[in-house]
Amino acid sequence: MMIIISFVLILICSLFTLFLRYMARNNTYWKQQGINYIKPKPIFGNIFDIVLCRISIGGLIRKFYEEHSEHYIGFFMFDQPCLLVNDLELIKQILVEDFKYFQGRTFARNHKDDPIGSKLLFFAGLPWRKMRKDMSAVFTPSKLKQQANLLPGENTKLIDALKQTLSEGKNVLNVKDFTDKHTVNTISSAYFSIEGNSFKNQNSPMLEIFGRILHYKALWNIYQLTYMIICPKLYKLLGMRFVDAFSTSFLRKLTWDLLDEREKSNFENNDCIDVLLNLKRKEDIKECTSIGADFLAGHVCQVFVAGYETSSTTISYALFELAKNPKHQNLARHEATTVMKTYGKFTYENVMAMKHITNCLLGKRFGMYSSIVTLAYLLLHFEMRLPEGYPTNIEFSNRGFLLEPNEGVYLKFSELK
Repeated sequence: MMIIISFVLILICSLFTLFLRYMARNNTYWKQQGINYIKPKPIFGNIFDIVLCRISIGGLIRKFYEEHSEHYIGFFMFDQPCLLVNDLELIKQILVEDFKYFQGRTFARNHKDDPIGSKLLFFAGLPWRKMRKDMSAVFTPSKLKQQANLLPGENTKLIDALKQTLSEGKNVLNVKDFTDKHTVNTISSAYFSIEGNSFKNQNSPMLEIFGRILHYKALWNIYQLTYMIICPKLYKLLGMRFVDAFSTSFLRKLTWDLLDEREKSNFENNDCIDVLLNLKRKEDIKECTSIGADFLAGHVCQVFVAGYETSSTTISYALFELAKNPKHQNLARHEATTVMKTYGKFTYENVMAMKHITNCLLGKRFGMYSSIVTLAYLLLHFEMRLPEGYPTNIEFSNRGFLLEPNEGVYLKFSELK
């Protein structure tokens, strides 16, 4: 018996030693390249805190950035060497001049268990170039100008919902909840020509689905999104997924219902559904993407993923900053009021010319135009202040894949007469 136990222990120790040596095989990679690097720990490299959910990926990268002044520094995700680039000129060279060498993605793609999620932001090479070319038609300046006509109606729904809540005696509101609903409504209307109904229907299916995909509260969801980046092999091995089974079924049905309805009606609205319908009719796309229900549903999901959380978060945090700084809130309100008095409405041109409000939101990104219009509408109708005792700095959960305030963004709203 002792011989068997000894043999098993020796075998386990031998296998573990081999495993350690395998995981350490790249530990001298950056040294051989003559590049400074952060000394890795056994097995985990430099991401032990991420594995334990002590910190998010973004938080760790920021920590590396603040602690090291070099133009670039090497580190390790498990056994994989990675390079953090801090020099702006080098970043520009990588993203522009040498872009053809950097078209890959670190994200894992699990086609078997996640047929829709694997077709989102995780393409690389030829399929990615094809998808980018086809979908860029949805976001041209001319399309944005066309969609501008739809925004006043959606913004009016947001204002009405806020006024209704204030009339019920509630003046301290979770801004993120309202901007979530508003963003779902706007994307549904502008890109798919359907009603989101998030304010009227508290159980709106669109809001529920993208809440499931993008609100990472459960520890398992955090692990899935984390391992999708730091350990693609384990992500696939454990059958992890970006879009859960329920959401996958919903998006499949939604996509094909919208396509069938548009095809039968012979109606063109120059929106995302028209672009997807054209993709469906193309045969050459099969060469690199195997066109089908999941591929098209992945595009629908991608538009929501790209515009929902980003726009909602941007608007709510901009309102929070304006509530902290009444002077800038008044300047932004004056800018919006001046444009409305001069032109009688918000157009694509005069909205993009509102520099102060644009600076409140910072940068240009997907959903930027609709975010500016929404902020302008809110400033025209309400004054925002911090509730008494509310912290002036928002604390974020450092474990989340997407960082969110621990308890939401709450502001005190007062209707302007």
